[in-house]
Amino acid sequence: MRMTSYNCASSNYADYSDSAKYLGWLAKKFVDAGCAYFCAWGPGCELMHDAVDDASPLPDDADSVLMTTWHADDSIEDAVLFALERATPAGLYEANCNAVILAVEDRNGWRRDAEAAAQMSLVRDAI
Repeated sequence: MRMTSYNCASSNYADYSDSAKYLGWLAKKFVDAGCAYFCAWGPGCELMHDAVDDASPLPDDADSVLMTTWHADDSIEDAVLFALERATPAGLYEANCNAVILAVEDRNGWRRDAEAAAQMSLVRDAI
């Protein structure tokens, strides 16, 4: 049984310069757990983005593609806000996509910054 789809925003909780084998294993875990949209941020985030693309099943059509984006040139705040407010999964996943997972390594204040951005998004949603 497949889990409910979710948006997944990865914020360099594992250094993306790790081995391709590890990144492939991690990407498969995300895909198998029901990831519907994957956003990557941090140094070398393009590598994790590509690993998720490689682990994703080939889509039958545009409505079944697992969307992926990387945000190498964005601040962590902008990447988190994108994941929470603008990342929209493809049609097949959208109805069941009811969660966003932020995985953030507590390095250089990243966790604090990601939490502040998430709180800002919640406040804007409530207004």
